[in-house]
Amino acid sequence: MRVSRGGLAAALTALALLLAAAGLAHVAISSDLNIFFSEHNPERLEFEAFEDRFGAEEAATFTLGRDDHTLWNADDLAALRWLTDRVAVIPHVARVQSLVNFQFSRAVDDDIAIGDFVPRGTTPDAAALARLRSEAQADPRIAGLLVSPDGRTAGVYATVNAQGIDDAETAEVYRRAYALTDGFRARYPNLAIHFSGTLAVDQSFQRASLTDGERLNPLMVLLFALIALLVWRSVLLALAVLVLVSLLAAATMGAAGWLGYPVTPVSAVAPIIVMSVFVANAVHVIHAAVTARERGMDARAASAAAVHDNRLPIAFTALTTVIGFASLNFADSPPFRHLGNLVMVGVVLAAVCSVTLLPAVLSRTNPRRTALYAAARALAARLAAVGHWPRRRHAVLVVSAITASLALAALGFAQTRLDDNFIKFFGPSYPMRLASDYSAERLVGSYYVEYVLDSGSDGGIDAPTFLHQVADFCAWLRARDDVAHAICLTDTLARLNANVHGDDPAFHVVPDDPDLAAQLLLLLETSLPKGQDVGNQVDVAHRALRLTALTPDVSSAELRALKTAGEAWFDAHAGGEASASGTGVGVMFSFVSLRNIQGMLAGTLMVVVLIGVTFTGLLRNLRLGALSLVPNLLPLAAAFGVWGLVVHNIGMTVAVISAICVGIIVDDTIHFVMRYHARRRDGATTADAIAHAYATAGTAMILTSAILVTGFLVLGLSDFAVTWTMGYFAALTIALALLFDLLVLPSLLVLVDRPPAG
Repeated sequence: MRVSRGGLAAALTALALLLAAAGLAHVAISSDLNIFFSEHNPERLEFEAFEDRFGAEEAATFTLGRDDHTLWNADDLAALRWLTDRVAVIPHVARVQSLVNFQFSRAVDDDIAIGDFVPRGTTPDAAALARLRSEAQADPRIAGLLVSPDGRTAGVYATVNAQGIDDAETAEVYRRAYALTDGFRARYPNLAIHFSGTLAVDQSFQRASLTDGERLNPLMVLLFALIALLVWRSVLLALAVLVLVSLLAAATMGAAGWLGYPVTPVSAVAPIIVMSVFVANAVHVIHAAVTARERGMDARAASAAAVHDNRLPIAFTALTTVIGFASLNFADSPPFRHLGNLVMVGVVLAAVCSVTLLPAVLSRTNPRRTALYAAARALAARLAAVGHWPRRRHAVLVVSAITASLALAALGFAQTRLDDNFIKFFGPSYPMRLASDYSAERLVGSYYVEYVLDSGSDGGIDAPTFLHQVADFCAWLRARDDVAHAICLTDTLARLNANVHGDDPAFHVVPDDPDLAAQLLLLLETSLPKGQDVGNQVDVAHRALRLTALTPDVSSAELRALKTAGEAWFDAHAGGEASASGTGVGVMFSFVSLRNIQGMLAGTLMVVVLIGVTFTGLLRNLRLGALSLVPNLLPLAAAFGVWGLVVHNIGMTVAVISAICVGIIVDDTIHFVMRYHARRRDGATTADAIAHAYATAGTAMILTSAILVTGFLVLGLSDFAVTWTMGYFAALTIALALLFDLLVLPSLLVLVDRPPAG
């Protein structure tokens, strides 16, 4: 490569990086949960239809509790009132419900009085408190939702009108709600308070994007600069690496701006992956340049020789890595597709940087070997003897490796479930996660299924037959272990029916008289104060009712099962055209998890096939092409086994990262097999060709794998499960793949390869 051309190529590459990085001006961080679902996702469409019918809402939940005694005392009820009143005045809050302001009906002579469960402006004495507690425990609308059975925990539930408010307004509502919890703690230090709900989940996703991007990316930049200094003992080279990885990180995220991708916790890790791939490429180029200089070449000639020796392997490793990340377009969730496309852009830029900007730097620096480099080189030299092992030893090693990998995979899968829990995406550093856990342990969990019970005709919900079906469905739900509480409008109708009959318990059922049922529904819609009415439980046409089933801490599979079981039960027991459909945020996540896992099975298969074709075309040897897949699929199987034995759960992140890993770990195989194959074509024996591959690629393979493992382990520092799962699983797979490339691959070559024709 002539210097003038090299200088021009380097300048053009730098310009491309700067243009890509300019897209950062258009990057926005999303806090919308809908970003995880494509516009055509059936569960998203179902949820949007639900919101059109009953209103678009965000939930803000405040859970109060104490351990020393119950909340059934005047002071704690006053604290609950203080919080309820202040939540109600937060901008965009449409309704608030708690124990104190719950609209409770009582028979008064021939009339019905409806008002706050704890009358405003009163201080209940011991007798009144005892009566209130007894009524609360007997009312299914209150017990287990607004107050726990033991009386030590209470909930304040606010719904935020999400129709027409932007991200900034939503963030302000969250800020006001969170500040209110701080004010409550200062005023009532003896009461615990936790804030959760979908509003908190939204903002936690945004925080995850910011935290990981702001904390992990700079850490990776400094880490790679330090690695360059420790391995090559050149301050100038370390500074150059720092600048190059910073430019690549900026260009990768800038691509998100140009492509119109919002930044999410998933796509925020793209720069770290790209930086890791670049440094792995750089090790091969720097290793070749240092070796050439030791043979007497000057700096420019050594850099040119390093590019000449590595441009084809780097091109093909970039291709296989791009194939791996392209498979993410099989994922059902857009953030994973965004991650794949951003890394593809970054990997191409990293490959170009490796053969343009990096050689320009190398021609002006003097990297030297250090103890770390010498250790990697010594290990590669010792492994060169593998090619001279007896054939029988190679056979034993290959059979043992295959058997151990498959057995490990089988054991791991036997103890693994394919599942996810989207609240547990967030670690303990997120207040929302702690709040959700607290509420799930003491009151109700954060998961629910919103059932739309359609009567089949306008005005159909007024029919007593349909209302009895709804009441029966509610009773069936409450009898299930996977339902902690059910919010059913029929409970209120039954209460009003009893009130009409002088609070006679015998009439605490849904009325059989259609006129009375219609009158009671009208009473609910017209007599309750704003924010306490039932407008969000009845559609305008009186065709459908909303019934909410709240669950304990359940998995995605259990939530899917509850949705389908509820729909099947209601459809089987309802008459006429009545039907049920279940939806909700948790339901959407539970299905997108399953769809991602299913989609990535196809994606992984595509990666394997395309990489096999790429290998075969590169080597022009079908046997070597097929053979080269073995040391890449077996480590993946073994990694799944280890993960299953240790974590016991394979969620959508592990399913997604599996295809990525194949595209990454194949890079070392490419470098080794290309060096081996070139030597064999020159007439060398299998043993000599293997020794040559170890000598020319082994050291760099060891160093690059160590760097990639380090890079992905940095992702493990995240407290967001999608990120740390991606990091740990990839690091495990890359480490296992290095062992297979250094030990199993040479044995396979000895057993299977044949002398080249001619």
